[in-house]
Amino acid sequence: MFMASQQEAAAIQKAFHEGGEWAAVVELRRVFRIDDNACALDEAHLQAEDNASGQRPSAYHPLALEFAGDELERVPWHVSVAAPDLVASGGGAGVSDEPMMSAPAPLPASRLRDLIADALHSVKSYQLPGACERLGLAPGTEDDAFRSKRVYVLTRLERLPPASLVAVAQQVLSEYGANFDLQEAVDTMAETVGRRVSELTRRNIGRALNRFDLGGHVPLLDLIRDHFPIDVMRSQTSALDTVADDLDRYTVRNSDWENDQVLGAVGAYACSQRRFFAFIEAVAHPRTRDERQQRALVDALNPVLERDGFALMPTGQVSGYSVFTVKERASAHQTPADTAISAALAAFDEASVHDAWRKALERRASHPEGAITSARTLLETVCKHIIEDAGGTYTESDELPKLYRTAATHLNLAPDQHTEEVFKTILGNCQSIVNSLGSVRNKLSDAHGRGRKAARPLPRHAELAVNLAGTMATFLVSTWRARQASTKP
Repeated sequence: MFMASQQEAAAIQKAFHEGGEWAAVVELRRVFRIDDNACALDEAHLQAEDNASGQRPSAYHPLALEFAGDELERVPWHVSVAAPDLVASGGGAGVSDEPMMSAPAPLPASRLRDLIADALHSVKSYQLPGACERLGLAPGTEDDAFRSKRVYVLTRLERLPPASLVAVAQQVLSEYGANFDLQEAVDTMAETVGRRVSELTRRNIGRALNRFDLGGHVPLLDLIRDHFPIDVMRSQTSALDTVADDLDRYTVRNSDWENDQVLGAVGAYACSQRRFFAFIEAVAHPRTRDERQQRALVDALNPVLERDGFALMPTGQVSGYSVFTVKERASAHQTPADTAISAALAAFDEASVHDAWRKALERRASHPEGAITSARTLLETVCKHIIEDAGGTYTESDELPKLYRTAATHLNLAPDQHTEEVFKTILGNCQSIVNSLGSVRNKLSDAHGRGRKAARPLPRHAELAVNLAGTMATFLVSTWRARQASTKP
């Protein structure tokens, strides 16, 4: 243990209790040169610990989770949640040569016990037994707490299963206020079940953000501070600086860092999924950028998010502007017909037809106006392909209703080509659906400018338009293929 003066030790303890372990490391490195992250974290805990037993705590680092029967075991850690690009085994501030591409590993129960004990360290020794009992922990005496507050808490947490530990941690957060490290541990453990976004997707999101102004209308450091404790996170470039200093130097005063580097510096590639999504939602929020930029951003990020089954979807409004939230896409917005329609259209024409269908699906929930435009484009493209393949002609000025009538005539689907009343009615209704899709596109899509009081389509309206367009397109394609098959010798 390094020997610090009383004033230096007080500063380290204050940083530890107010900002967490990484804040204490920053303060510690102002006094001692400790390059290794593992040693620095260990020493920060020792300096902040005021017990008289002299017991040296074990290393306090994010660890991978392994199961051995019913027990959780500690295994060597790879990436810190608070400083994800710093590799412990590298002995310093080296950047990981081979970043993990799977979803960030969950934290073990032992790590969560340590963080709960850290969060309760500010409680007076004579108050600690009562505080622990309020949390549902075993009773004890003030004398036990005076000997070591940390040991007192850890012994009562030792036998709790992970689910109970999470419940205790949530109660601590509720009663004692925000704590970045503890909140991250709780969120990460809760994310062991369910769909997760991979680190590869996170990094691709970072690259997709490079063409946007990350902060938009909000000062960049203020936007990031809402989600990451950059004022106490260690700098990647200087032992005496913080990440906030790096961001000010390389993004505010100079334009040296791209947005994907910014996300790496603040820990977005290894933080909890909840925090990562909250940050993306803030970047896409109406207070951050105007409606046009917001839509461009959503269109750029959704194809990346959808690889892991997520999408930015409109879930509310602020002053008439859409608020987007990251949601699981397949469970809420993918229909059984999507796959069948996709297969049929891809087989007909992988390039233009299937591309129009894919865009309609991608925008159906996140950009209703764009989805309606893509739905009409899909039908126009299918009709033109069929007319061309049938040897017919059309002009570039032909609108969707005329294109459909021409294609339907080549396919013997025009109402006046049939005498049976029921078929005439069905085919006439198909024509009406196509005509209506063209009208909806003119009224509600993003293909034309609109006045201040123009109606805006909701996701359910876009879903109806896209599904109708997909069904009609599949019907036309199937009929064309059947006619081709019947004419072959």
